[in-house]
Amino acid sequence: MKNKITLWYRYNKKKEKEFFTFNHLENDWCLNSYPTPHCIEQKKPWMNGIWLKKFGYLKNGIVEELI
Repeated sequence: MKNKITLWYRYNKKKEKEFFTFNHLENDWCLNSYPTPHCIEQKKPWMNGIWLKKFGYLKNGIVEELI
């Protein structure tokens, strides 16, 4: 069985380089502009971060079919 997932990438800037780095995945497809926080300490930093998300499926622990 395939499970819907959201892959989250966080914006980073180091010196003159700007890029997104994989941060974590979340169960189901999240429609928010930032990941769903798991505790109060995550809410503000995650809301203020710049995020890129990709939707996909997880099957047997392997990410498949990015949308």
